[in-house]
Amino acid sequence: LQELNDKNSSSGKARASVGVMTVTAESELVVKIVSERSTHIMDSVLAEWIFTIYYNKGDEYIFTGPYAVDNFDSDHFYLIPNLYYPLAEQRPALTITKYGNGSALAAAAIDGKVDVGFHLAPESITAVNSAKGVSVTSFEVEYQYMMFHNTDKPQLADVRVREAIDVAINRNAFPTELPDALPTRSMFPEASPYFSDGSNMAADTSAAATLLDQAGWALDGSKRTKDGKDLSIKLVAYPQRPGLVTLQLLIAQSLTDLGINVTSVVTSSESWDELDDLMAAGEYDILMWAQ
Repeated sequence: LQELNDKNSSSGKARASVGVMTVTAESELVVKIVSERSTHIMDSVLAEWIFTIYYNKGDEYIFTGPYAVDNFDSDHFYLIPNLYYPLAEQRPALTITKYGNGSALAAAAIDGKVDVGFHLAPESITAVNSAKGVSVTSFEVEYQYMMFHNTDKPQLADVRVREAIDVAINRNAFPTELPDALPTRSMFPEASPYFSDGSNMAADTSAAATLLDQAGWALDGSKRTKDGKDLSIKLVAYPQRPGLVTLQLLIAQSLTDLGINVTSVVTSSESWDELDDLMAAGEYDILMWAQ
């Protein structure tokens, strides 16, 4: 329990759902958890990846689930049946493999190297589905794809520029590239009781142009300029969620058509370090995010 408390107090990601938790043992079989923010689904909170529950006995780690970690490296987890869990003798060993991007996952699936995989890019579905012995099942996951505007940047400090970017994007085009996507401006998923969105998903380029004119970004040829400088946007997406990169192309084109210079950046698929550093330094204008 001490390690659970330490993890929660030292990691912001561990406090994302319920804030600070204090975990104490009421008895041998009862644990009491007091959280900073209330929740009716503590089981779900404890299922988050950062709260893996185990018992540290010297140099030995005893896990509570059906599998234990035998070994791991940067791209693999090698799991063996947990001998302390019922029916261990009936379980095979498992290997969990991280692929750098959706294309690598698709290639491995086609080559028969994957038994079960997730996060297949939409453009790879047909090829993977056609491979012998492989089938693809699509299902909704209710992820929200969003864009964060860096208002510390001078051009985005003006709300009219942010509004122009918003109305210039044709959200109705998103499902063409991401099947079953639901265009929305809502911060909450459709299944949530907080979902509310009656806005127009089509692009309004005329309104966008007017807003930029009002903000002083005049159209000079094909570019929007102000005080001798072009209106430029650094648009960042991360490939660990392939759909973000797909939508990045559509959004970049919409903004380019409006006269904005767009620099599209896709961070490394090998780790989160580049994205973390970029966010910490504020080196982006618009950051695409999935939550």
